[in-house]
This record gives sequence, structure tokens and C-alpha cells, in this order.
Amino acid sequence: MSTYYNSYDFRLVGLQIRNFRESRNISQEQLAYKAGLSTGTIGKIERGINNPKTDTLLRIAQVYDIPIANNKATADFLITSPLMNDEYEHNVHEGYLDVADARKAAFLGVRPKFFELVNWKEYICDYCGHETMIQNNDSTSGYRCTYCGAEDSGSIEVTCDVCGAEWPEEEMRQGALSVVYSHREKTIRKKGK
Repeated sequence: MSTYYNSYDFRLVGLQIRNFRESRNISQEQLAYKAGLSTGTIGKIERGINNPKTDTLLRIAQVYDIPIANNKATADFLITSPLMNDEYEHNVHEGYLDVADARKAAFLGVRPKFFELVNWKEYICDYCGHETMIQNNDSTSGYRCTYCGAEDSGSIEVTCDVCGAEWPEEEMRQGALSVVYSHREKTIRKKGK
């Protein structure tokens, strides 16, 4: 029978699990699959909603190759690992610094009154959740996350074939037919006026 880990603050456990996962560029789905848990369980633990059972912590620890001496040692390791948290924060900071450097380079030599003509956009990366997705000529999609290296995101804007407006790619994919029909209706209404 499983017991719950009686931590004074199980939200800290969730934060550490999330930091471990993100520092290794593992999605919640991948962690859940490897640990034999549901994605919902991982999400609730990371947000501090669920107090995880000891066997759940052990499953997660095995995914991260944490040496397991005993149940309490594993739970304590997940809670008190500031080194991993510092490494994660450092890597995120470096990603944002790379974005700032690229932004500075994009606007270098451009007069302020022409800033709106510079093609510069920052997007939220679907994989790591940071606003570090910027243009990159070396990537296949034209964008790359400066933190995790992902090259695609649903938040990247694409041009609608019907109206020519910029829309997030994810919205275009999810409601492609309804968006096309609504754009056509608007276009037809404009022509009919």
C-alpha cells in the first residue's frame, strides 16, 4: 500500500519535479508515459495541487535516474535540490539573454521611426513555455527557441490565404475550416456592400 509523503510543503516537490523535467526538455506527456502515470497526475503534482504518494515519487525519480537509497531519501532529494533549480534558472536566463541580443541586432542602425518596419517577433515556445522563440535562418521552420532549441510553435503567426491577415498557426490548424468560412463571409460581405 502506498503512503503519502508528509511534506510540510508538497508544492515544492511539484516545483522541483517541473524544474527537473524542463531542464531535461521532457514534456509532461513523456514523463507521464515513462513513469507509468497520467498526464493529469503529473500536472497536478507540478502545480502543487496533489500531495504525491511515495511510490509516485519513486517512479518519477527512476525516470530521472536518481539513485534511490530509500523512499524518504528520494523524496528529500526531490525537495532539496537547489543545484538543479539554479541550473534551470541559469539556462532560462541565458535563453532570454540570447533573445535580447538578437533583438538588439535586429534593430541595430534602424531609426526609431522605422522600428515598426523591422520584422521582429517573439513567440512562446510550445515545448518549454518561455517567450524565447525567435527567427533563426538555420532552422527548417525559420524559428528556433533560444532555450530548448525547438523549431516549431503553434503561436507562430502565419498568413491566412483568404484574407491575408496574420493568425497563430495553431488557431489556423484547429479551426481551419471555420476560419476560412468566416473569412470568406467577411470578404463576400465587403464585396457586396
